[in-house]
Amino acid sequence: MKMTSRLDRATDALKDARVVEQAQYREAMRRFMQELVAIASASAGGAIWSQDDRAWARQHASLALEARDAFVDWSAQTGDLFYFQGGEEASERALERRSNLELARDLLMGTEAEELLNACRSDDVDRDYREQAEQCGLDPPDWVPRSHTWWRWRDK
Repeated sequence: MKMTSRLDRATDALKDARVVEQAQYREAMRRFMQELVAIASASAGGAIWSQDDRAWARQHASLALEARDAFVDWSAQTGDLFYFQGGEEASERALERRSNLELARDLLMGTEAEELLNACRSDDVDRDYREQAEQCGLDPPDWVPRSHTWWRWRDK
């Protein structure tokens, strides 16, 4: 599948995430993150974001800012899943969601939306995620880059 169409769908999802209704922006964010994961999966361990992807990010960063509530909610839901639902399955889903958010942060780095995405992360929380990943033996999905240090990374 051509990456441009994935970015087009990511654009549509960001546009949809600007709404006030929580259920709608949660679904839009799920779609947005799904497109980022698909792009990351296709990178096969190389650089995830191409120059075209970076150009897309610069062009569409304002949409991310307009979807501020959706990004903040994504981060809060991730924390709730990890800290309040507990258990191995919830922890794994929280780590995946944290990696989703990091893909978005990395893509939008250097744009007007960078500060928003930086505010949605915490080194202390990432350490908690890492401890849980070690305790539960949670290995990252194939699409997760090694820079996502909250996962358990075994030497291969």
